[in-house]
Amino acid sequence: MHALGPITREQAIEIDGLYVKFREGCGARQTQEDSDAYWAAFEHIHSVQNELHQGQLVLTVALDCDRDKPQFIVAQVSSVKRNCIQAVDGPVIRVTDGDMSWRVDGANYCVPAR
Repeated sequence: MHALGPITREQAIEIDGLYVKFREGCGARQTQEDSDAYWAAFEHIHSVQNELHQGQLVLTVALDCDRDKPQFIVAQVSSVKRNCIQAVDGPVIRVTDGDMSWRVDGANYCVPAR
């Protein structure tokens, strides 16, 4: 089990390699193979969003990280809203690292830190 806070790319790959591939593939997808891998990773991530619950440890990226060089972080789900106007394509998820909280639904997402 991981503690809350930043982790290395290698540790993130051990938790969920598809999530790392998704976050690092947010830039240009230059070949069909790159595009296929990106969408496979996206489908995996999107499928776990409805399974997340408050208090669960998750892998995500730091709020202020560089899009081309994400800082992976283990955070804790602080809230999940499923039945609200903002939950258009899935639940509205907030996480915390113990100091601050931020939304991870949308571009960043999160996956269980098994």
